[in-house]
Amino acid sequence: PQPDLHKQETADHNPAYRKQIAPDPAPVSGALASRIDLCGCCDEAWLDGGEWQLLDKDNAARDVALGRIYNDLSFEQLASLQATSALAQDPGNHSAHRLLADSYAGKTNLDAARQSELLQSKLTQPLNLDPLQPQLSNSNLGLLDGNGPGDLSYNEYNPLFTRNGMALQIDAAAAEQNTWSDDVIVAGLFNKFAFSLGQYHTETDGFRPNADYEQDIYNAFAQFAFSENTSLQIELSQDEEKKGDVTQRLLPAFTHVNTIRVDKEITSVRLGLNHALTKNTNFLLSFTQRDQNFTSIDTFPGMRVIVDSNKDIDLYDAQLNSKRINHFWLAGLSYNKEDSKGFFEQDFSPAPCPPFLPSCVTPTSEKESQAKLYGYFYYQPNNSLSLTGGLTLLKEDNENDTVEKAYPKLGLIWQPQDENIIRVAAFRNRAGVILPSEYETLEPTQIAGFNQVYDDFDLTDSWNYAAAYKHSFSKKLSAGLDLMYRDMTTPLGVTDISVFPPSRTVQELDNKDTSANVWLNWAINTHWTVGMNYYYNDYTLEKGLTTANTSVFAPDNILELETHKLPVTVSYFHPSGFSTELTTTYFDQEGKFSDRSGMNTQDGKDQGWVTDLAFNYRFPRRRGSISVGVKNLFDSDLLFEDRNSYDSSNAISTASPSEFSEERLFFGKISINFRQ
Repeated sequence: PQPDLHKQETADHNPAYRKQIAPDPAPVSGALASRIDLCGCCDEAWLDGGEWQLLDKDNAARDVALGRIYNDLSFEQLASLQATSALAQDPGNHSAHRLLADSYAGKTNLDAARQSELLQSKLTQPLNLDPLQPQLSNSNLGLLDGNGPGDLSYNEYNPLFTRNGMALQIDAAAAEQNTWSDDVIVAGLFNKFAFSLGQYHTETDGFRPNADYEQDIYNAFAQFAFSENTSLQIELSQDEEKKGDVTQRLLPAFTHVNTIRVDKEITSVRLGLNHALTKNTNFLLSFTQRDQNFTSIDTFPGMRVIVDSNKDIDLYDAQLNSKRINHFWLAGLSYNKEDSKGFFEQDFSPAPCPPFLPSCVTPTSEKESQAKLYGYFYYQPNNSLSLTGGLTLLKEDNENDTVEKAYPKLGLIWQPQDENIIRVAAFRNRAGVILPSEYETLEPTQIAGFNQVYDDFDLTDSWNYAAAYKHSFSKKLSAGLDLMYRDMTTPLGVTDISVFPPSRTVQELDNKDTSANVWLNWAINTHWTVGMNYYYNDYTLEKGLTTANTSVFAPDNILELETHKLPVTVSYFHPSGFSTELTTTYFDQEGKFSDRSGMNTQDGKDQGWVTDLAFNYRFPRRRGSISVGVKNLFDSDLLFEDRNSYDSSNAISTASPSEFSEERLFFGKISINFRQ
């Protein structure tokens, strides 16, 4: 049984928390090294649930901002490992879900996973006074991550004890290229009721013609606790987006579209229920309804192509989970449905529609649904071994076919010695019928720390094999290696506009994705930290799409892409609250691309170094922070294909500005927090 610590004892038990909320973040690394081991190996008390249970169940520690601590130290890999280790012990832990969501921010093809982890964190959280940033649930947060207000991690300004009151958070940022953004959030807690109201705005002119971007998000969140066992949530949001082609490309002259404009508006309503059937058994229920209006206008010589659609999206999730001394199980049902109606128009204005065409307007409609019944079992026979087994039964109705399949999941985490951790996993998964940027689920997003929810094409069926090794040289120095291989098949409906009238066929994509990650984190002393994270990825489209007038075509224009990326970050923390971060990143990318017609292909390659520098200051009494900095300090002439800035299935319509800066870019941001 876990010790029943009092609130103040909890605070004393976690000195890293006390030091993090102080203006001086410098001693944080030392406190963490002694308490939770910066190398990522949690001690037995931690793994058994001591602190993690307290994070959720003890009022003094439930808002501990571990994600912020690791972000301060630039140890994103350790943040992810800490979260997955905790979830191996307690998959229903809201703090661990939030920490994992924060660690996914800015990583390639993990927006749907981040949104899902955020959903699970919100649904399982107790009442609190945390302002909920409207942009958190939005996908492709490159601009925010690079130049925008606030950090995506847990709010660092939380008091030690939660009490009734109000909170106000204001964030703002400005940069060159007429880039600016802001958010304002008001939150309140009154006995059994908590709420948060917020707005977010961002805009930029971009680095090239027709790369402008503007977005407004409004969010309202409320949570009511009927009793200690039952709470209800409601969340309303509206997202408005106007843009050109803001995709970050390796070959912008070949793949960038100067003539397309996109308008998109999404209205969402979410209801959530969390009910504790017993002390160790919980029932979760979530329903999300989204209404999306989308319009794109693409101008060609003598003609405009207009695509207009309205989508009704429903996401239902129900889950039952139960925790015992050495095992945890969960079972759930999810149902996703998308009903789309619209039209495809060839506009020859001011000329009329050519007489040889039966019509210049082609109606479009599509109905797709996917149901999943899943079960997962987590077993810990001893303190050094954690086993995961799962099975998902899927039934899907789409325009191409009716699919009924089983998807097995297997994972293992083994810690033969305190300084070594080995993880392996093999699993099969299938993407939803909904775009990743609009998808979220209560089903686990990872198996033994390896992600299984990716921003793949809709309906992608994948086999995934992964292994990882982590070694702790000391309490302050650790390193690791992660490997993953993915084999993917995707059925796609293809509309060929090169013929009159446009024709539609169903074809299949086959692609392979191999990735490797080597990382090192070193807390040199209480003031200096160093982080290194080498990333390799090899993506190959083995079988693309064809039309009447093309040889091969890829929806995201990528036929082959090999990426090497090596960021090295040095951070300094001063007792006054001042800190600085210098990141130098080596990029090496080579690929083969098709244009939008599919009739032409071109090879691309670029390599070089980009250096980013930031200076930060924390205000006393946790009142906020201010930062100034420059991206691409030496104005390196370098291009990069950032696949994290868009969904592969529809790059232009889902893209947001990348955190990668092609030119030198000065920026500043400020965050102010008030509580009473």
